Amino acid sequence: MTEAQYLEFERNSEVRHEFEDGLLWAMAGDKKVNNRIAFDIGQALDPAVLRSGCSIHFSDTRVRTQRGNFYYPDVVVSCPADTDVYEAQFPCVIFEILSESTQTRDRTVKFDAYTYTLPSLEQYLLVSSEERKVEVYTRAEGGIWTYQRLDEAGTLQVKCLDTTLTLEQMYRNVPL
Repeated sequence: MTEAQYLEFERNSEVRHEFEDGLLWAMAGDKKVNNRIAFDIGQALDPAVLRSGCSIHFSDTRVRTQRGNFYYPDVVVSCPADTDVYEAQFPCVIFEILSESTQTRDRTVKFDAYTYTLPSLEQYLLVSSEERKVEVYTRAEGGIWTYQRLDEAGTLQVKCLDTTLTLEQMYRNVPL
């Protein structure tokens, strides 16, 4: 399938699909806990998003990589705010909420796609849905990616929003 065929197909589809190297990957519905974590992240970041002129999107907004592949992150912040109604055009931070069925792709395929082909991306976060744990990849000087693990009472700096986000905020309504 070509990129143009994918975009036309996706526009008329009732199910979301990621597109990778000409192949479609149907997206399953998320567990309630994943949706709750995404909501808590969005709610915590909303004041900074409004102040910054950026935009925040959830799992129905896709990201296009420079290789012409398309993915649907769980939460994506785009700076400046987007004008496209389907895509986050300038993703600066992406959150993927891990589940049993997605964590391998989130850690490998999507990690490579996001960190190597999205020049606007500053941070990529893998958020556990089973314990209070977040893995943070941050682009440092020279394009090198650094790793930080947050658990229990951690705080992270969301660079493009010039704000902080705590694990308590991300898991506020999730009994783990």
